[in-house]
Amino acid sequence: MITNDEIRDTLTRYLTRYPDEAEHLAPLTRALERGGDLTSRKTFDGGHVTCGAVVIDDTNRLLLIQHKALGRWLLPGGHLETEDNGLMLAALRELEEETGISWHGAVSPPGQDVIDIDIHLIPANRAKGEPEHWHADFRWAFWVQEPKVVLQAEEVKGYAWRPCADAPTPKLAAKLHTLYPGLAVSATERSVVTSTHVPQRLPNGGDCLPQASVGEAGKAAVRQRAGFRQVGDGGNGGPRGPGGLNSDQ
Repeated sequence: MITNDEIRDTLTRYLTRYPDEAEHLAPLTRALERGGDLTSRKTFDGGHVTCGAVVIDDTNRLLLIQHKALGRWLLPGGHLETEDNGLMLAALRELEEETGISWHGAVSPPGQDVIDIDIHLIPANRAKGEPEHWHADFRWAFWVQEPKVVLQAEEVKGYAWRPCADAPTPKLAAKLHTLYPGLAVSATERSVVTSTHVPQRLPNGGDCLPQASVGEAGKAAVRQRAGFRQVGDGGNGGPRGPGGLNSDQ
């Protein structure tokens, strides 16, 4: 279960690395001081916390999804659930729910911590009885190899593999460029966009991305290339995957 203490500790570590973002994140800091439940999507005294996945494939492209309700291209992610055992694990759960990409194939930087925290406004939704509020989105980076994307049709209507320069915010794009220089891909590079409504022929002659083939050899190759480790590896006290389970349980 995620607590305000975990949120506060993660925010403190983040601001130690990025002190210039303190003003941007002041609404979250004040909300933590007030003591409201920031893990609940029903907390509208300002806003609440969400988690997102910064997913990069083996050709250095960033995954974006087209959100139905907001009509925006966003990172995979969403609200916290009571069964989530950590903020990063919440991001992995949302990734699998929205795109079908399993946490078993996700690869994360060694010693990985949150790569970005972004506060953005969410418009009022009269149908749901929700006032305007903000989301404080905690984001983690993950590498995947030849992923097969299967969209959550209820909430997502399309996806795109884009150059990392096309990240949702300039500050996230700048962090990707600084932290992982190998991701500096031209914004004019061609990307593949797939919609659930308008299938598009791909270079391989199919109507969707290739079937995932993330075997042990493939994972090892990505780890060696990027110096990353697999999320869910049980060794060294690492995270054990959504729900606290590792791949053997």
